[in-house]
Amino acid sequence: MCGIHLIVQKGGFEKPNSGPIHQMVESLKHRGPDGMDVIHLDWGEEQVWLGHNLLAISTGVEEARQPMVSVDGSCGIVFNGQIYNQNELRVKLKEVGISCGSSDSAVLLAWVQKHGRKGLRKLVGMFAFVFWDNKKQLLIIHRDGYGIKPLFLARSRHFFAVSSEPKALFASGIFSFSVDYRAIGYYLKYKFAPPPFSAWVGVKPLFPGEVIEYWEGKPMHFQVHFERSHQEVLPPQLALDTAFSSVIPANETVGLMFSGGLDSTLILSWCISNNIRVKPYSIRFLWPENQAFQDQISADLLAKKFGMDIEWVDVDQEKMKELLDFPSADLPLIADSAWWLTWLIAERAKSQGIRILLSGAGADEWFGGYRRHWFYYQWQKLNQFIPDSWQLPLLKKLQQAGPLNDNGKGPKLSDLVWDAAVSSRLSGYIKNPQGLPHGHATKSMSALHAGLIWDQTEYLPNDVLAVTDFATMAHGIEGRFPFLHPALTVWAESHSAEQRLEDGRKHLLFQFLDAELQTFFRKRKKQGFGVPMQAFFESEFGIKFLNENVNHQQSQFEPWFDSPKWNELIQNGKIRKMPQESFMLAWLAQWLNKQPKSNS
Repeated sequence: MCGIHLIVQKGGFEKPNSGPIHQMVESLKHRGPDGMDVIHLDWGEEQVWLGHNLLAISTGVEEARQPMVSVDGSCGIVFNGQIYNQNELRVKLKEVGISCGSSDSAVLLAWVQKHGRKGLRKLVGMFAFVFWDNKKQLLIIHRDGYGIKPLFLARSRHFFAVSSEPKALFASGIFSFSVDYRAIGYYLKYKFAPPPFSAWVGVKPLFPGEVIEYWEGKPMHFQVHFERSHQEVLPPQLALDTAFSSVIPANETVGLMFSGGLDSTLILSWCISNNIRVKPYSIRFLWPENQAFQDQISADLLAKKFGMDIEWVDVDQEKMKELLDFPSADLPLIADSAWWLTWLIAERAKSQGIRILLSGAGADEWFGGYRRHWFYYQWQKLNQFIPDSWQLPLLKKLQQAGPLNDNGKGPKLSDLVWDAAVSSRLSGYIKNPQGLPHGHATKSMSALHAGLIWDQTEYLPNDVLAVTDFATMAHGIEGRFPFLHPALTVWAESHSAEQRLEDGRKHLLFQFLDAELQTFFRKRKKQGFGVPMQAFFESEFGIKFLNENVNHQQSQFEPWFDSPKWNELIQNGKIRKMPQESFMLAWLAQWLNKQPKSNS
């Protein structure tokens, strides 16, 4: 939706200089084609600048222009996102005699001015913002609890800065950065580097729900989440209607990333039923030739059922070569080819005047849509009949993933199994593989429930939502996620993890489909949104890409692989049998090669 920026210059360093904040704003003009502006605050010992790139959607440019300052001039805000419950908050403010403008930015400013950090739990939406209070010389920096909107910070002896993208922190020119080799260890295992790591030393992504209060020159960190415990569990249809109507505008043509899967089909069906002007976009692979792709077949069949025309974004052999140069030096390191495909869809949608792209992200994580969820569910039912001494050997055969080493002193077997399920096969070859906790698991939580939470808190924000935001905002388009609204997530959480899978993956969502579609989706195989990697690395240019970026670059990978392990991967040809892992290594090599020489 927008880009937000903050610089705090600490006293006793240099004369105040507005150059860095203008450089930050200019670097992210793709996030805000409707306007750019900055404001300077003189706090005596500290100088503060805030900048904003504006993408105005729900309100006019003038009503949404930022940085936005309160009527009394004492407070202000820079904001990226959408507050779903702005009308409810506006009513509550009016009850205590506070009126605010027509935009959700104005409501947010008035709400935080009135309630401070204590009021953040009441916010429902996707957002990242920086609020300031001139009288208290206080900054409140916050990212939404789902992790939909990104926010990154950097600190040094003399500066503290925040922005929507690392690119702006680099553009400021006030920091020096280097590659974070430990973070890349996480990347080689999970495809992404989780908070508090990024791919660079000195750049930190905020956790979903994280709050930073910057006061008296010191940042204090807190974790805040929407008060779900007080959210009423709505009946299924009302939960769906509430969520979708809050996220999807009724007065604008919206684009839909349409895979022919259950999630995007539910969004399309709801939009049609509610007279929303919606345009479905789908990727159509014309290469490899004569190969049927499940998503393309399903999308075509379903579009015809709904009487819709799909806007096909074609990817042929020549187009595939663009993937080779896609990694950028100033974007997060995430090995997901869906990033490029989403970028292509957003590019097409932008050319046709679309400003909002809908995504079905979140449904898999809350309703149990991945194969690993179904495996875990079946394993929990089965393992009660298997002697403990048999479980580990059996799981090694079933998983065929990273090594499962249980010496009785390490994590629980369920944690080891989940780690293997979400890890790349490279984890068995790297020197010191890093591990992430098994979600926010508690002793009373089932292993399956902990696994769902792992996907909600790690995979979803650090991969799926991140690549969607960067790909859509690269074209000044806002990605929106109807399934990531509390009305639906709270409804999902009112069922145990086991109940969410007892009749198949995402079966709770089947009740919104007619009988014909229920049968269709029970039989349909899940393909997944991404490039056909096996075919890619069997092609001439794929083999060349692999050779140039992996096979002949031993020195690039020495920080993570010792020679015997590397030789086992490369010389014995094992990497050719791991297309996803080949892509991870080649993507990393491209990214490393583009880093400034002084940083790598």
